[in-house]
Amino acid sequence: MRALLPLTLISLAALIPVANGYSKYTDPIKIMTPDANGVYAYDMLVTKKLTMSFNNDNPAKHATPVDYHYEAQNWTKREPDQLQDCFLSHEFNPHSNPIDGNAMADVLVADGLHKRVITINGDMPGAPIVVPYMSEVWIRVTNAILMDSMTIHVHGIDKHGMWYMDGVAFVQQCPIQSTNRFEYRFIADNKGTHWYHGHMQTDRGDGIAGGTDWATKVGEEAWMQLEDKTMKWMYGYDDFTKCWEPTRTSDGGNVGGAVPISAILLNNKGWYDHEIVKTQPFNLPLERFKINKTEDILFRIVNGGVAQELMLYVEGHQMTVVAADGDEVVPMNVDRLIVFPGERYDILIKGLATPTKKSYRIQVETIQRYFFDWKEIPIVYGFGYIEYQEDGLTEDKTAPNLMHPECTSTNKCTVLNCPFQKWTAQPNFTCISYDSLENPYPEKIEKEILQADAFNGGFEEHFINMHHDSQMDQFLFQFPFRATNPGWWFAHCHLELHLMGGTGYAYRVGNHDEIYMPPDNFPKDCGVFKVDKLPELRLPTQNSTVIPRFMFLSLLMVLVVEWFLN
Repeated sequence: MRALLPLTLISLAALIPVANGYSKYTDPIKIMTPDANGVYAYDMLVTKKLTMSFNNDNPAKHATPVDYHYEAQNWTKREPDQLQDCFLSHEFNPHSNPIDGNAMADVLVADGLHKRVITINGDMPGAPIVVPYMSEVWIRVTNAILMDSMTIHVHGIDKHGMWYMDGVAFVQQCPIQSTNRFEYRFIADNKGTHWYHGHMQTDRGDGIAGGTDWATKVGEEAWMQLEDKTMKWMYGYDDFTKCWEPTRTSDGGNVGGAVPISAILLNNKGWYDHEIVKTQPFNLPLERFKINKTEDILFRIVNGGVAQELMLYVEGHQMTVVAADGDEVVPMNVDRLIVFPGERYDILIKGLATPTKKSYRIQVETIQRYFFDWKEIPIVYGFGYIEYQEDGLTEDKTAPNLMHPECTSTNKCTVLNCPFQKWTAQPNFTCISYDSLENPYPEKIEKEILQADAFNGGFEEHFINMHHDSQMDQFLFQFPFRATNPGWWFAHCHLELHLMGGTGYAYRVGNHDEIYMPPDNFPKDCGVFKVDKLPELRLPTQNSTVIPRFMFLSLLMVLVVEWFLN
């Protein structure tokens, strides 16, 4: 079985792929440049790549593995020559040697081990697609993965009238076969933070995913106009060498789990050694985000994981939630935030006026507590840092206190989006339900679809994603919607194992005569080819003729004989 790696991120910057691989700091999000026709186009090359290696130093793309040594906080590279000692390694100084620095730019850290992943333009995850609201987007996908097919689904975009551009294999399109090309073209018709990912078998878990941000129109709230510091991705790099076993949260509920985590990654950085992560995260090559005193920065957060829900907080800073699943909400101050697979949140962080140290950690942790037999399961942690750019501040080299000491019985911490009402394992947490978030424009809500019907059925938790209606597109409850977008669509659980087990269904909106037709040249055959007679041999400049059957059989026999004789 493949190792499920929850996601890969795709980056668009005009028609030229941005630099991929390792960088100490995350660059701010930048809007794409349109082509001469005003279209925001992007070429997406999907390939496989070895993490913790570089191959940009030779035309054959032979990988040279690298290693990071957290004790000395330095890098080495392994000898790529197969005729040399297998364990020979060399100095690798990306910070002082320009050649090594160029090679390092090609390195994907992931969990710090050497694993084969799927990348887009050599990156995992990549920078997001950022285009103006209601602009035309043109994604040109080339599948360079041998033996595997794929599709791309842009999550959160309604694609009105263009259901066949939604990327669901065998429902809306044939899979993109190896060495083939497919082009998606649609309107960015839903503003906010979204993402895209593979939608064929486990390709989302193998690394195909990316971020999208459809910029808002002029006149929106001030926080929407901030320069984004990053699209921050959180997901676990799964450890397929450990037992897959369902897990429970502290109230006994099962909300995913099952997939053992090798590391929690922020963007493409994490670490496989959990003890070192918990005691020396400051010595690891983890993700860092620059910040200045009193500066407001907007984090766009996506959980691209295949299973686990994750809780996030920023040390010493309050978080203000301003959007959820791409939709603006009345700003809410919280201390902690839980993000389920597929969910997106925009949060504001305000820089401290008088920071006391150089870096403050971004802490991400699982909320699973037990295996299904009620044995306790260790919490898995992942870290990043926001780093102040002012001079005179020092790095804190003490092991972090992971028990949330700032949350006390007299000063409880608020946690948004708990899957339960009360956090029994953390009595100093106060849970806030997702439905506490308010729409800033209540006058625009269609009141006739808001019903008070009782929920009387049995309950099992799934994070259902409905592709055709993207206002709050991840939910755990009965959800009425207005069926105004005709086409063939797909609804499914966003837990990868549940989807693989069949928790999904296709559905049609509208009658056949109300559904827009794909273009005439849209692929209509997913590979099945039947022929009821010997094909005619036709040349472009000649009338067709039929080859005599005995000549065809004789030719076949000669070829077979020659094959064995030679």
